[in-house]
Amino acid sequence: MSKKSRSTRHSIDLKRLCLIVAMVNGLTLVQSALAEHATFQGVGVPDGAAFSSILGLSGNGSVAVGFTSEPTALAGFRWTKGTGRVPLGYLNDSKPISIARAASTDGSVIVGLGDSALGNEAFRWTDDGTMIGLGALSTSFFQSDAYSVSGDGSIIVGRSYAHSAYEAYRWTESTGMVGLGTLDNEQFSTSTANGISTDGNVIVGFSSSEKGTEAFRWTESEGMIPLGDLPGGSVVSRATATSSDGSVIVGRGRTDAASEAFRWTDSEGMTALGLLPGDVFSEPTGLSSDGSIIVGYKSSIGQFEPDGAFIWTERDGTRLIQDVLSNEYGVDLSGWQLSAATSISGDGKTITGYGRNPQGLDEGWVAIIPEPTSAAIWALGTLMLVRRHRISRSSRNH
Repeated sequence: MSKKSRSTRHSIDLKRLCLIVAMVNGLTLVQSALAEHATFQGVGVPDGAAFSSILGLSGNGSVAVGFTSEPTALAGFRWTKGTGRVPLGYLNDSKPISIARAASTDGSVIVGLGDSALGNEAFRWTDDGTMIGLGALSTSFFQSDAYSVSGDGSIIVGRSYAHSAYEAYRWTESTGMVGLGTLDNEQFSTSTANGISTDGNVIVGFSSSEKGTEAFRWTESEGMIPLGDLPGGSVVSRATATSSDGSVIVGRGRTDAASEAFRWTDSEGMTALGLLPGDVFSEPTGLSSDGSIIVGYKSSIGQFEPDGAFIWTERDGTRLIQDVLSNEYGVDLSGWQLSAATSISGDGKTITGYGRNPQGLDEGWVAIIPEPTSAAIWALGTLMLVRRHRISRSSRNH
């Protein structure tokens, strides 16, 4: 072999070695970047309690809220990664019931259901430890509940008994509890407000009468506007949550075959999110600020309780969160069955829910599913270039 041939051969081997090193380094970067900060954590079940459940999450993802079922109480709590579960207290210590449902953007305001001297009553809790009842629309049958709160904690929505049925309400400190009416204003019609935009200008929920149940979008200027239903179904739809600016709404509608999660926008109307094989029910519970990521729960044939937490994006469709965490991020979920996702942070990375833990108890959980970092994107790009280069060389050699 000539000196020139040996030199060429040496040069080719060196390039091949560099390519192999680049591929190995790129794969390592992809794996580490995807796995970075992908976590799952149960919030625990107190000794003697039947279960714990997470129902809401602050917009910034730092504070989760929910309740535990204990022998003599339903105890609302505020959870953070640093402090764990911290009880919120009660409206009335002689009636120890509090269920925390939602939180403001920074978690300093929490709303939910308590039990006061008058009856079941919506509450507002602030981080100075104060819990106040929000009253009710009717004193003849005193019942109210709070389901959502604006980003700054100043506007609260839910439902309260009024006259002869439940009615959606909007609460502020200055106005108190004000009923929003119903879609058709017929006698015995009911309505419920489930979600509110970050600025408090858009409220979503559903209204029911003998004609059916229909999702609505409420604004102060337009009042309550019906959203319709999924194609092929009857008039049965419920809105459960809205994006930060109120432009994207999610909920559940009815098709000929099943009750199915939907995503609504003004331009596209109501679009079904699809069902996983064998499922007959799905309901979204939360969405990211821009409405691009949706979470919720589903049920399969023969099941009457949630049996799977799902995440939806336009690119990937509906997937089980358990599969995403285990298969894509390598998170160890041995012994866990994630039943439902209940909320998601504004950036779409932190998700809460509840499920069956390895000890067989229902337990609230908090998961972080990060987007690929710039390092992962660079590494993937490197791998693609390396692969393209090798294919090109292989083609030339053959």
